[in-house]
Amino acid sequence: MAGERYFRRAAVLEPSSAPAAVGLAYVLNMLGDSNAAAVWARRAIEVAPRSAAAHFALGDALEKAGDDSGATVAFREATTIDPGHREAARRLRALNAPAK
Repeated sequence: MAGERYFRRAAVLEPSSAPAAVGLAYVLNMLGDSNAAAVWARRAIEVAPRSAAAHFALGDALEKAGDDSGATVAFREATTIDPGHREAARRLRALNAPAK
């Protein structure tokens, strides 16, 4: 998939780019590789710990990998950073987890 190649290239060429790592995590998750997606989402969090998008990407990957408790923590962190993050709040409700 071209999207994966572009995001991977961006993430490798600019390792301090959280958006590139988040983008790669999303694409890998769409391709069904949730473990690799989680690795890249964690990388994005290392680069930008206050990125709601990075925490949401991690939650998405963990949820698809079957780690609901890890996903809950990540989605909760996304809503803590960005209280208006509707999709993270929706995912928390779907996991029967309170936002805080």
